[in-house]
Amino acid sequence: MKGTLRRKTAETWQLRVFRGYDEHGKQLCDYHTIHAKTKREAEAEQRRILHSLDTGGYAEPSRLTVGDYLESWLRDYAANNVSPYTLDRYESIVRKHLIPALGSVRMNQLTPVRIERYYATALESGRLTRTRKRPEDGSRTSPPRGLDPQTVVKHHRVLRTALKRAVRLGLLVANPCDRVDPPKLPRTEMKALDEFDTERLLAAARASNCPSLHVAVLLAANTGMRRGEVLGLRWSDLDFDAGVLHVRRTLQRSKNSVVFGEPKSASSRRMLSLDEETLSELKSHKVRQSRTRLALGTGWQDNDLVCPGRCGEPWHPNMLTREFQRLRDRNGLSLRFHDLRHSHAAQLIRTGAPAKVIQERLGHASAGFTLTTYGHLLPGIQDEAVERLAIARADARERLAALAK
Repeated sequence: MKGTLRRKTAETWQLRVFRGYDEHGKQLCDYHTIHAKTKREAEAEQRRILHSLDTGGYAEPSRLTVGDYLESWLRDYAANNVSPYTLDRYESIVRKHLIPALGSVRMNQLTPVRIERYYATALESGRLTRTRKRPEDGSRTSPPRGLDPQTVVKHHRVLRTALKRAVRLGLLVANPCDRVDPPKLPRTEMKALDEFDTERLLAAARASNCPSLHVAVLLAANTGMRRGEVLGLRWSDLDFDAGVLHVRRTLQRSKNSVVFGEPKSASSRRMLSLDEETLSELKSHKVRQSRTRLALGTGWQDNDLVCPGRCGEPWHPNMLTREFQRLRDRNGLSLRFHDLRHSHAAQLIRTGAPAKVIQERLGHASAGFTLTTYGHLLPGIQDEAVERLAIARADARERLAALAK
């Protein structure tokens, strides 16, 4: 298999790949455009393409553009394999950012250099411009600003996921995103409440005029459930006799509404043990909710939800977040609702709970992921463990000395 390389512009090269002859003796040739600044980089890409031809992984050049492929990926794959909320985020990233920047590029010409250049541009001026009206001088377009590195990392993940599918379908030989480093993110310290502030927040939530807010905070702080899992919980998912609840579904945001869906992953479907205090609070909440249901009569929507809206309807996640922020601000705290989940994990770690137990309660795929996420909390636990071990060993030495006498 042979290929000839020639420069086209300052940063592009044309590779002519000879693939043999057809039944009429005519040469079969493909032409690839390689984006590279130096001949060495172009030759490296040439070797990769020729190697894929020899090993059976070669993808013929196509006129399919990145934009056309991403639209088909959203329609044919993402729409059937991700949650409505995730699909909304994918569509926003793809249609507002990826397609305008890379959509006209042919799939076989999407190189790491082009992707890297897009990330750099997005960081510098990728924020969508908005036109603001000012009474004194009419409309004014705000100057371009760069996207946050965390946002560009999300773009990288979506593009990489989409192109991974293209490799599986044979549209690409390799995923160019695998050879691009996304922006580096500063390590942010995870926020977690200690036991005292958790009880203070629960007391404030109990005293509020929103019973569902109190129980949502209670469940997140005492079980580590996610926001959508709390809002999707039904009374039929609770077993008061066994003292457990089952996480079987989640409430998710969609474009113009909310929908019930499957938990985030297979490991997110789990059974959680409840302590006596949490069970008692839930029983009291069920009694109060029954009184409200009787008082409203036909005005109550019976969805069997533990944390519904004021009339039994599914409570929009954004509304829960807004109520929680008011509660948080009134009590001088700085955290998100999701940080209650982190607080539960941190407090379990301080009790010496095994990583496997914490993993199962949080619904993580593996204990390794749990340790990676919360590993920074372990040094203090290690100190306590080493101290306990030292005491035990000292006791063993004393018993050994007594036996030797």
